[in-house]
Amino acid sequence: MEKLDHRLLPDSGEEIADLLENEADPSLLDNWEKSLAEMFDVVAAILRREGVGDGLATRMAGKAVHGLAKYHGGRHFYLPKNEALDRAIRDRLMFHRWMSGKATPNELAAANGVSYTRVMQILAKQRRLWWKKGGISRDVAGGAEVGTLG
Repeated sequence: MEKLDHRLLPDSGEEIADLLENEADPSLLDNWEKSLAEMFDVVAAILRREGVGDGLATRMAGKAVHGLAKYHGGRHFYLPKNEALDRAIRDRLMFHRWMSGKATPNELAAANGVSYTRVMQILAKQRRLWWKKGGISRDVAGGAEVGTLG
């Protein structure tokens, strides 16, 4: 039986966790092209449904998927669905409206059927998320700052 050389192992639990987190499932590696094509097609279809012309929708889908892949590529991440997804998107949209000065907390509460207190909780959480991602580089979005409000 071969003896394990402990010098090859990471020194800290954090390094071990990082290695395990970044260890890709071989089945995911085998299917990445299919997944990328599916994401591209979904984004393009949504843009077309919103009235964007076919050529522009295709180019924008390519840019969106490219930006997502540059940021999330090689990492596992979870995306919710159904109500959790709807709530998360609603909360992010509320934050963007508030940060850009397009709505007050009272207006957001009325428009979204939630209390003023709940809006303040949502804004506080979204602000924390926004600050945490301050290290995202400009080139992820092809020169635009990711998370820029406008």
